[in-house]
Order: sequence, then C-alpha cells, then structure tokens
Amino acid sequence: MVLNGRFSQFSLVLLMAFSGWFLTESDCRALDVYSELGKFLLLNITNQNSSSYHEVKWFKGNSIVAKFKSGPKLYGHFLRRVNIFPNGSLRVNSVSTKDKGIYRVDVYKTDGTVQLTKEFKVHLFGKLSTPMMSVECATEHNMYVSCEVRGEAPVSFYLNEQRLTRDNAVFTDDDRKATLRNVTSFSNNKTFFCTAENPISRSQSVPRQLSCTGSMASYIYIIFIALPVIALIIFVRLLYCCVSRTNNCNMKKLRICEDYI
Repeated sequence: MVLNGRFSQFSLVLLMAFSGWFLTESDCRALDVYSELGKFLLLNITNQNSSSYHEVKWFKGNSIVAKFKSGPKLYGHFLRRVNIFPNGSLRVNSVSTKDKGIYRVDVYKTDGTVQLTKEFKVHLFGKLSTPMMSVECATEHNMYVSCEVRGEAPVSFYLNEQRLTRDNAVFTDDDRKATLRNVTSFSNNKTFFCTAENPISRSQSVPRQLSCTGSMASYIYIIFIALPVIALIIFVRLLYCCVSRTNNCNMKKLRICEDYI
C-alpha cells in the first residue's frame, strides 16, 4: 500500500482500520488458493513493493516461514524450499500435503506497527487420472454404470452431464468410484462418458456404448423366462403320451373282447 502525504493522520488511521476489517486473521475469511502437488505455490501480496513497507513476515500456523527486511531470511524446514521476494510474495517449491493449511502475512511499517495482515488457505490436489467406466447388469434393461479413477480422488464425478451425488449414486469409502443408482433416464445402447474434476484438473473418459445385451445377466434373464415355458411344453408332451398310451391300451382290450365274443 503506497501512503500518500496528502492524507491526514486521521484519514490514515481510518484507512488502516478499514483495511484490517476485511483482511482479518479469521480462517473463514482467508483467501482460498489451489495448487497442484509437486508443483510450486505462489502467494502474492497485491499493491506492494520494497519501498512501501519496512518488513514482511510469513507464518504457517504459529510457525514463522520467512521474512524480508533488508533481505530475505528463511526458517525451519522451509529453509531450502522457500523464496521470499522484495515485494513480499512467497514461493514454496515442490509442495506436498504437509504444506496445505493457513498462511498469514504481516506487513510492518517503520514504527513496528502492522500495516497489513492477510491470510491464505492453501488447498493441494493431485492431477486426476482418466476415469474408467464399467457396467453391471441386473437385467437386459436394468444396469448400473460406474465411474472410477486411480490415485487422487476427485471432487466431482459426472456421467454424461449428470453430476453424481450422494442422493443419486453410491460412492466407495475412498470416493474414487461412484455408481449411478438408476439409469432409466438413459436409453439402452446410448453413448456414455465419465468426467472427473477437482479445482486444478479435469479429465474425461473416451465415450463408449454401454449395453447389457449379450451379457451373462441377459442370458440368465432369458433362461429364467424360458424355463417355465419349457417345463409347460414337457408337461403337455408327457400328458399327451400318457393319454395316448391309455387310449391304445383301451383299444387293445376292446379288440380282445371282440375276438372272444
């Protein structure tokens, strides 16, 4: 923040109070920052340059990370992984899961008072793999379509354009696989594609035709329907044979009686 000499002392105090009201140290007001695991993370202080402040300090939780006064100084396990620039911006190289969390920067004036405080909430994600689709057939017209990824779990799954949620799908414990409970909204033999996404990446499967025709479930379904019909045919055939034999026996007895008479 560049201080203009035309401001009165009262206006300056009022301006600092106004800035502090928006840039509090509260977690819920921290600025969300998303970065990819293994890459670098850059946290910027806007409208700052080396001549507009006396000192900058960066913290992660209660631990100091780095400061810049007349030059950079780094601390702790960040010693060889962090750069702090003259404008106060902080760069963390090759971030890992331990680097996520709340970062705070304090900018000080020459009299030691805080000129600016700002918080960043760092979220780290891995790049998503291409999702895979599978189909489980209950019957020829009743199937369950699943989307699955390897490695990093996505924030969202989509089947075609329909988002899979806890209300319409079943998720595995690790949230890497989601199965749509009801696909009646999709006609059979329709092209399906699965999309997985998180704040730093989006990946989509190759569109495929998914069908239960010719599956084991469809064969079982056909057999289940056909068995009663086959049983009925066999029963009728046996009954016919029995009746035919009975009639033949009666005819033979009648002929014997006629011969005797």
